[in-house]
Amino acid sequence: MDRDGIIAHLPEHIQLDERLGEGGFASVYRVFNTRLQTHWALKILDASKMSSKTGVSKALKEAQIAAKLRHPNVAGVYDVDEQNGFIFMELVDGPPLTDFTDTGMQTWEEYRAIASGIVAGLAEAHRQGIVHGDISPRNILLTKTFVPKLVDFGLARHADYSSSTIGVTPGFASPEHVLNKKLTPQSDVFSVGAVLYQLATGKPPFDWQNYYAYSYAILSERAEEPKFVFADAPRFLAPMLLRALATQPGYRFASAAEMERCFVVGTAGGAGAAPTLPTTPAGKVIQHYNRGVQYYGGTSKQEMDWAEKEFRAALEGDPRFALGYAGMADVAIFRYMSYFDRSMAVLAKAEMYCRQALELDPERHETHRSLGRIHMMRREFSEARECFLRAIELDPKYLAAHLSLGWCGVEAHDLDEAERAALAARALSEDDLEAALLLTRIWYYRKDYERSAATATEAIDIDRKCGRAYYDLAMAQRALGQFGQARESFKLSLQFQGDPNTRIDLGLLELFEGNHAAAAQAFAAACQDQTFSFLSCYYVGLTQHLQGDSEGARRAFERSLEESGLLAKRDPVDPYPRAIEAMAAAALGNGARARTLVAMARELDPKDGLVAFYGACALSWISPDAEAKPLLDEALKLPRSPSEVEVSLDPHFANRD
Repeated sequence: MDRDGIIAHLPEHIQLDERLGEGGFASVYRVFNTRLQTHWALKILDASKMSSKTGVSKALKEAQIAAKLRHPNVAGVYDVDEQNGFIFMELVDGPPLTDFTDTGMQTWEEYRAIASGIVAGLAEAHRQGIVHGDISPRNILLTKTFVPKLVDFGLARHADYSSSTIGVTPGFASPEHVLNKKLTPQSDVFSVGAVLYQLATGKPPFDWQNYYAYSYAILSERAEEPKFVFADAPRFLAPMLLRALATQPGYRFASAAEMERCFVVGTAGGAGAAPTLPTTPAGKVIQHYNRGVQYYGGTSKQEMDWAEKEFRAALEGDPRFALGYAGMADVAIFRYMSYFDRSMAVLAKAEMYCRQALELDPERHETHRSLGRIHMMRREFSEARECFLRAIELDPKYLAAHLSLGWCGVEAHDLDEAERAALAARALSEDDLEAALLLTRIWYYRKDYERSAATATEAIDIDRKCGRAYYDLAMAQRALGQFGQARESFKLSLQFQGDPNTRIDLGLLELFEGNHAAAAQAFAAACQDQTFSFLSCYYVGLTQHLQGDSEGARRAFERSLEESGLLAKRDPVDPYPRAIEAMAAAALGNGARARTLVAMARELDPKDGLVAFYGACALSWISPDAEAKPLLDEALKLPRSPSEVEVSLDPHFANRD
């Protein structure tokens, strides 16, 4: 909005003055209230820089909540204009706090005045149940008399920080920010601890050069022992800062109100200074376990390696630590699910760890959930349900068990059960991302593509950087024939490391539109990723066949045949390698082997529409009308199969030479 546009939308008693600055999601102007004869600040939210279509309205609601705060260290919010995205607030006209972060405050008295004020303002917010979410020097302003004022409560969660890998201010983000977890008062404690540390030392608490170094440091290292720029630092200050900067929320102060008491009673923990991290043998075991859980929250093979290393370290410290074995089981399960190690051996190893954990602690709900996931991977769905229900019995609010029960329903093709479990999970946490993703997949498998797309959009509203949500949105859009939108969503899935199948499904979209060169590029990139190369190699061969490169197609089909055959031997309960092996065999002219493999795949899962569809694709090379068409008609009635729009454009059934 230009200056004339702003003036046109301001009330008559508000006069626009000069522009004060521009941030990541808003511009700030000085305005004069002629009725009150005082200056205010006007913050104008930019809808194009918000995390969702409803980002402005959500941010304004946060501003309305912050308006209830009345504290000398919180910049007051006076009014909001929802239609124009205006926030009228207290004008803070002193030097920015960033002027002091590189040098630190030079005396203890100067430091205490500003630091205690920052903590006091945040403590009042926490007492009111308000989480700031982006405590950093840019969101702490100073008056001309050096009174600190906190601004922008809650606004960060609705801004689009796509230009920042972390999503909020680098150097001050908490581990929960990095791991995309729910923010709590203890997240604010970490961030304010980083601010106060730098004001006291003139340097950040962690040595980092980029996002990856920063995220690793705050997840796995202790903050450096502070070296204060002033000589008269009290004894409680260093323990207070280090406790605030603990990796695990449980080791930090419960809220800023506890930190506030440090400045009053002169200790880092009320009755005495508490260590930042546990130093006892048992404490170190917990520390390793918690690090493993944090790494396990990732999706890459490297993160799985890191997680396993930490869980092993926990067990070396205490061989009877049940949760350490449960963690090892989870890592093994993830390796299987992600096709990093698709073998029965890895599931057997996971079960061994679960049994060890249950022997040590039979009432541990996390272990029952892990054991259920193993049964689910083996397609032992009844046993899996029993484990998930046992975990829920032990802890009715255990969200992960409700979600696992839902995914079990999806894998067993019991979508009604899956929906009940997903809704139970959503009831526990209305804005839970995993519940939204589960519901998205349920609607997709029911072929309610519009509802699936809408729910995927809700998931994106929860987390603008969730690659899996973009992938699910793209799949629904492709099923609806919205190819242009689907292509953009697939690209965002790749950008934010979504589903490993993204490149293959993007390639299929290009095939549907006849863009053979783009399809070949996508499939080739998928082959290089290697996770699903047995499938991507087949589509490389199909594309080369369509382009008239018979020799290149033959080599690709042979590679697909070999890889899918090996995978089928390692994992005899998974129907997909058999189905892909059937397609490759048929493409190479081995009709008898293809028919046998189709029958084997369908015997493993006769209710899976995608398995049936792959079988029809295989038979299309041999007998398009007599054998492929009846199976295709059956596949379209089953969950997971492609939409009629996609089938009508699939090269196996449309215009294939």
